[in-house]
Amino acid sequence: MAAYTEHYNAKKPAKSENYDVEVANFNNDLWDEKIFGKQDKTPGKGLSTNDFTNAYKSKLDSLENYNDAALQAKVDNNSKKISTAEKNIQKLQTDNEINKQDIQDLQSEQETQNTAIENNTEELELLKNNLPDPITTEESEEITVKDAMNYYSQLDVSGNSTQIQTEQGANLWWDNDTMQFNSENRQNLTTQTIKAGTYKFSCDVSNLVLGTNTSLTLFADNIYYDGETDGNFSWLDNITANGRFSKEVVIPKDISTLRLKLSATQATNGGSMTISNLCLRTDDSDVYVEYVPDSPSSDYPSKIKNCGDNINELKLDDVEETTNAHGITYSVKDGVVTLNGASIRAHYIVFNASKFDLPAGDYTMSGKELAGSCSGISGKQLNNDDNSKNLFNGGTMTSTVTNTIGNDETGVHLALYIGSTAVFNNYKIKIKLEKGSIATPYSPYNCGSVDIKVENEDEEKIITFPLKEGQLLHAGDYLTSDGVHHVKQTCVFDGTENIIIAYNDETIDSFRIAINSKYNQMLGYQIDDKCSHFKNLGHTPAWGRQANTFALSSEGYLYIFFEKNKITSETEAKNWITEQYNNGTPLTVEGTLEEEHIEPYTEEQQAVYNELQRLLLYKGYNYITCIDETKCKMKLTYRPDNNIKIKSLEERVAALENSEVTA
Repeated sequence: MAAYTEHYNAKKPAKSENYDVEVANFNNDLWDEKIFGKQDKTPGKGLSTNDFTNAYKSKLDSLENYNDAALQAKVDNNSKKISTAEKNIQKLQTDNEINKQDIQDLQSEQETQNTAIENNTEELELLKNNLPDPITTEESEEITVKDAMNYYSQLDVSGNSTQIQTEQGANLWWDNDTMQFNSENRQNLTTQTIKAGTYKFSCDVSNLVLGTNTSLTLFADNIYYDGETDGNFSWLDNITANGRFSKEVVIPKDISTLRLKLSATQATNGGSMTISNLCLRTDDSDVYVEYVPDSPSSDYPSKIKNCGDNINELKLDDVEETTNAHGITYSVKDGVVTLNGASIRAHYIVFNASKFDLPAGDYTMSGKELAGSCSGISGKQLNNDDNSKNLFNGGTMTSTVTNTIGNDETGVHLALYIGSTAVFNNYKIKIKLEKGSIATPYSPYNCGSVDIKVENEDEEKIITFPLKEGQLLHAGDYLTSDGVHHVKQTCVFDGTENIIIAYNDETIDSFRIAINSKYNQMLGYQIDDKCSHFKNLGHTPAWGRQANTFALSSEGYLYIFFEKNKITSETEAKNWITEQYNNGTPLTVEGTLEEEHIEPYTEEQQAVYNELQRLLLYKGYNYITCIDETKCKMKLTYRPDNNIKIKSLEERVAALENSEVTA
C-alpha cells in the first residue's frame, strides 16, 4: 500500500508495488504547483531582509533629540493622583468596615430591645391573665404593705411573753419624773407607802435661775399621814448651781403622798429650776435605778409579762369633753382623765359606761399625776352597778390605798369625788387598780387587751382584741376561727398548795409544790419555761441541782431550789410563798401544755376576730403595728394591687417601643 510524504503529501508506492504512471504524474503536478509559488534568491541578499525605504531613512536622519519633560510631569502628577486615590480608597474601605460593625451593634441593640419588648409584653399578658396568689407576710411585730388592693385581707395574731429585769434602789418613786419649779407652782408626788425612817434623797438640778437669791431651798410640805397633813421640812438646801444634790432626810411617820415646793420667801424673788432623776433610798447610794443582774431570784422576782394580765390599770372608755352642772369640765382619752374648772358644790363624776367585773380579793388603788395642777379636796372610789354602794374608797386622787373586796362584784365602775372648793387646771391623772397590797411603779403597759394599730396615708384606727379577766396570750398562743388556742399556761401559787421537802444537798434546800388541779397537764422540763422568782434549771431535778432555779415536771409538780439554810422547812416555804402572794409578787410559772387548750371566744372577741379576718388595706403604704408592750406576733395574708404593677409594666413597654433603634 502506498504511503505519503511528510510535508507535501506526495504518494510513495511501496517496494512491492508496480510503478504507476498516474502516481508519477500526480507527484509531478504537486511539485510543480508548490515550487512555482516560491521566490528566487536575489544575488547579494538573503532569503529574508528589511525592505526599509530610503524615504523612511531620510526622514529618520532629519530627527533631533526628543524632550519628554512635560510628558513626564504629567505622568508624575497622574501617579500622585493615583496614590491619593489609593489612600482614599483604603480609608473608605476602613470606614466601611467600621460602619459594618456599627450596623451590627445597632442591629444587636435592636434585637435586645425587641426581646425586652417581647418579654415585658409576655409578662404583662401573663399578669393580666393570671393574677398571682395572695402573698403571705412572715410573722412580725410591725408589718408594712405597699399598694394593697382594696380587698379583704387576713391578719393572724399570736401571743408573746417577756420577762423584765428586776429594778432595785430608788423604787419609792413612781418613775423618772422631770418637774419644773417656780414661785407659782408646787408638785405633788405620789409614792408607794414610805415607812418612817432615815433616807437619802437626791436629784439632778438643771435650768437653775437664782433671781435675786444667793441660793434656793426645796421643801416638802403638806405631807399626808393616813389622809392627814402634817408639817414641812427641807429636802434640799443651798442650791446655788446645776448638778446632782443629795441630803439625808428623816421621815417621822409613814407617808402616802407628799408635795414639793420652793422656799416661799425665796421663790417670790424670781427663783426657778428643774429637777429630775429623783431618788429615795435607805442606803448611801444616789443611783436612781439599778437592775439586778441575777434576777429572777427568790429575793428579786422578775414579772412575766404576757398579752393580757391581771388588772394593772383601770380601763376607761374614751369620753368626749363634757362640762357638768357644777363647773367642772372632764374628758377621758386612752385611759387618762383630764379635769378643768372650779367646782361650785361637792359632787361625783361617775364613769358608769366603763364597767368591769371584780372578783373577791385584795386590791390596791393608786393614781399617777401626769400634768397640770389641782387644789381643794378630791378623791377616787369604785362603786357598784347602780351606784348604791361604795365598794372601794381610794382616798385622794394620788394616794395609794389597799382594800379587800369580800364578794365577786359585777358592773363595777370608777367615780371621782369633787369637793366644793376643788380647782383643776389641765389636771391629768391615770388611775390604777392592782391585785395584792403593793402598788407597782406606773407604766403605760396596756393590760387586758391586744391593741393593733392599722394606718395608711388617709386614716388610722386601733383594733382592740379584749381579753377576759385573767385571760393571757402567752408566747405561741394564737387566735383562730374556733377560739384562743393556748400552747402555754400560767400557774400562780398563793401558799395553799401541798408543799413537801424534795432534796436537801450541801448547797441547796429544795421543795416540791403540787400544781393545783385547776391547771392543765404540762410537758415539763422545757427550756422556755419561765418563773417569776427562779431561773430555769433546764432538766430533771434528779441531777445538777442549783440554788435559785426551778424545774417544772410533767407529773404536775414545781420544784424550787433555795440557797442552803435560807428556807429550811415546809412551813417556812409555805409562809414565803404566801408572803410573796400578799405582797403582789406571787410565785408564778409559765409552762408548755401537753395538749393545746382551746378557749372559746366571747361575742365581743368573735366580732373583733372577724374584723381581723376582713382587714381592708389600700394603695400607698399600709402600716400594721402591735402597740401592746409585749408585742404580739402577726402574720398578714393579703393581695397586692396588680393594677399598679400592670400599669408600671405598660409604661415600661411603651418607653421601650418609643425608643426603638433603627440601623
